[in-house]
Amino acid sequence: MHSVTFRRLGIVLFIIGVLGAALSVYYGMIRFYLVVIVPVFTSDNTIGALPLLAIFAGIVMMAIGPVFGNDYPDAKEGMVTENVDSRQDQGRVKIGGVVLIGPIPIVFGSDKKMALTAAAIAIVVLAIVILILL
Repeated sequence: MHSVTFRRLGIVLFIIGVLGAALSVYYGMIRFYLVVIVPVFTSDNTIGALPLLAIFAGIVMMAIGPVFGNDYPDAKEGMVTENVDSRQDQGRVKIGGVVLIGPIPIVFGSDKKMALTAAAIAIVVLAIVILILL
């Protein structure tokens, strides 16, 4: 398996685990607590623990994906592929993110638009978390 396959499988497992955990919290198979700012999940049965195991397995698979080799196994050493050339022609990569330290958000981005986009996504995620905790 290639590292891309591990990462994709990890993402799929993570998403399935998050959806399963949300359903399990809704049906009462998993209890959700917020200790200071760290989310804590507990479950008394095996079925409730399966989504949590899927989340953990997804994170592990995404983390070990790069260890298993080259993303482009057909490319020979020293050979420039079209994917690399086309990425360089497209220009600069734009990034943005939010770090929440308690109630204090730290928003960053490579430009103003990305910082505002990251802040908007953070507001939506916080609203969802508040609705879940009510």
